[in-house]
Amino acid sequence: MKLRLLKLPRLLKLLRPLKLLRLLKLLRLLKLLRPLKLLRLRLLSNELRLLPHQKRGASAPLFHARLLEKLMSCPCGSGLSLETCCAPIIAGSPAPSAEALMRARYTAYTQHNIDFIVASTHKDGLDNSDLEAMRAWAEQADWKALEIVQVEAGGEQDKRGLVEFKAHYEMGGVKHHHHEVSGFLRSDKGWLFRDGEVLHSGPSEKPKPIVNDVKIGRNDPCLCGSGKKYKKCCGA
Repeated sequence: MKLRLLKLPRLLKLLRPLKLLRLLKLLRLLKLLRPLKLLRLRLLSNELRLLPHQKRGASAPLFHARLLEKLMSCPCGSGLSLETCCAPIIAGSPAPSAEALMRARYTAYTQHNIDFIVASTHKDGLDNSDLEAMRAWAEQADWKALEIVQVEAGGEQDKRGLVEFKAHYEMGGVKHHHHEVSGFLRSDKGWLFRDGEVLHSGPSEKPKPIVNDVKIGRNDPCLCGSGKKYKKCCGA
């Protein structure tokens, strides 16, 4: 049997007989995807715009399928769908491990969901939290990927856990990453973020030094603007 790509009208016609239960699941998925808003949609639209015009014919269905797969996949990079990975935890289900909560917190940042960040933080870890700064960071950053460096404990039988991670993002067109070792506690309500040791937060690469190719004579005015000769000022 030959497999054929269904055209959109034909596909919609086949979807009509879906039962109420499947429709409710679809509506629930759309509701979970709603917080992604413009951030991920802008990324997808940029990729669509970059697709060469000459390839939008035969390869367009495959390209659209990949875009849909990227939209449905969880931002934490687990390889699972958002609905089966971080969305249930963000919606209120207990995280099964410290790493799972760490991934859900990253996904919440990509969704600008600071309410979940607060709800998943132990009360002792909220004392020094600047919620407005956290919200601004979440909204201004273009989140790229989460990298789990290593995990220590944090399983079903543990009461504590450590997760070392790097959150990669861009800000103002410059690549940044946030490198942290986060500590988690397991309470009656499940895992909660307690505190973290930030190892790095800022640009991923050091800015290159500006090389001044202007040659200055020792008797020339100093470029610092002091009014003195170079040999009596910065060239001394």
